[in-house]
Amino acid sequence: MRKSLVIVFVLVTIFSCKESSMMEEYGIRFYFNEPQPVNDSDLKSFPVKYRGIYATTDEVRELHIDEKDIYYKYLLNGKITKSELETLTDSVTYNNGKLTVISPDESIVYDTEEKGDTIFFHKQIMDTVFSLSAKQKAKRFKGQLVLSEKDSVFWSARILSVHNDTLYWKYFKDKSDFMKLKALVNEIRTDEDTLKVYLNPSRKEFAKILLVEPSGNNKYPKKNN
Repeated sequence: MRKSLVIVFVLVTIFSCKESSMMEEYGIRFYFNEPQPVNDSDLKSFPVKYRGIYATTDEVRELHIDEKDIYYKYLLNGKITKSELETLTDSVTYNNGKLTVISPDESIVYDTEEKGDTIFFHKQIMDTVFSLSAKQKAKRFKGQLVLSEKDSVFWSARILSVHNDTLYWKYFKDKSDFMKLKALVNEIRTDEDTLKVYLNPSRKEFAKILLVEPSGNNKYPKKNN
């Protein structure tokens, strides 16, 4: 029974915890007044050079970029015996070949296959982290892709580029980044604890920002289709 509970807990946790957009870690949050860069048109779709399937460090998920969406794709699977299932009636149900894991947020339905007393279950997950919309915008600038995401009033930004079949996902995240940007942007302020930084750069200032190497830098090699 303990083993079954662990399985169910792990599956619910993996599914329900939305990752902070692409394994990002923050000490400070950086916000812009508008989607960056200002006065440039929003893209209707992601450029072809960015589209494809990329490997992630955990080797379980794939990162997909298609015409309008960026998302993780991965398979959740496991097994449970029928005797173990009988002890988990409050958290798991099994009917008509479907195994349902019940959590406070939502229920997860798995396809199954029976072999003797064991039920093998699996589900393909598509976890969207960015989708072109009114609150998630992309612009192309100086050979790079700038993703802006609205958080109530302000916008966060990520900077993407592709070199040698590797996707670089960059973002500003700590005090060292703040010091770099402070030297470039005239209109910049912080909250009382310097945990949030607000910037309103001109287009020219943002061009200089793109030359800065942020502390946040994730790399995703492209997979062969």
